[in-house]
Amino acid sequence: MRYLDIPGTGLTVSSLCFGGGVLSYEDYSGQCFELLDLFYAAGGTFFDTANVYGKHFLPNINTSEIMLGRWLRARRLRNKVVVATKGGHPDPVNSPDTMRLHGAEIASDLEESLWALQCDSIDFYWLHRDDENIPAGEIIEYMNEFRKQGKIRYFGVSNWKLPRILAGNAYAAEHGLEPIRGSQLLWNCGRLSPAHVDWRHCAAMDADMKKMHETTGMVALAYEAQARGFFTKMATGGDENSLGQMAREHYLTPENFEILERLKLLSKELRLTVSQLVLGYFTGQKFAAIPIPGGRRAEQLKDSLTAADLQLSEADIRFIDTGER
Repeated sequence: MRYLDIPGTGLTVSSLCFGGGVLSYEDYSGQCFELLDLFYAAGGTFFDTANVYGKHFLPNINTSEIMLGRWLRARRLRNKVVVATKGGHPDPVNSPDTMRLHGAEIASDLEESLWALQCDSIDFYWLHRDDENIPAGEIIEYMNEFRKQGKIRYFGVSNWKLPRILAGNAYAAEHGLEPIRGSQLLWNCGRLSPAHVDWRHCAAMDADMKKMHETTGMVALAYEAQARGFFTKMATGGDENSLGQMAREHYLTPENFEILERLKLLSKELRLTVSQLVLGYFTGQKFAAIPIPGGRRAEQLKDSLTAADLQLSEADIRFIDTGER
């Protein structure tokens, strides 16, 4: 497993991040501990979850955080890993389109997360969605207050648009406050279908956002990093019917089939699988980029972990992106 520093923080993390969304689907005595043990045994030290994970299935029960907290306590690993979680997501059942980003709402989510994770402080706290009706400076102020209280160490944003990130950090610089240290967003080597760029209030990597990361060095965490299995399944004999509905809606485009052909060619040249290249795509970026692999089963996680030591070149990345050598 490779490791990298998150710029502007004292945090060193593994090159892959464990995505706690998968813990929402399993029971306590089932697959949760198996997946977490497997990731940690492979050298994984970065775990990301969210207060909302699980509430889609059991209202008001943040299943994923509870499972991760139990595992951390049982294995006595809290001080040996980096724990991240997210707050401020709309109520997924009752009001999915109503934003929840006022300070009191984040404070409530944060307290719930600290209890579930069984810890006194969260290493990296993400705001899960944005509310552009709230001034960015107001959000920076209350996030700094949580830091002063010792409840979080660093913070970032998830699914924020570039102008809002820039506004938040401009305010932080002007007032001598801790800035936004990272962005978590939808990103992979594919191209999201134009009809789904603004899917569920999410934000996806684009050219301007990428330029900001390259200029500032701000870390980017990529969810949907494997394009919902599109490239792996299509490269191993699958067809449209083997894809899930969202994979078809998001990635079944001519442009992505062109990228697939480039991945297959590079796979032969480097003697790597397409699955490895899809995750390795992040290691050749000009800034700290960390993918969050998907997959609910141990064999899927094991496959993802084979990419943990890869270091693709800028030329490899350019070829995947553009076909240029």
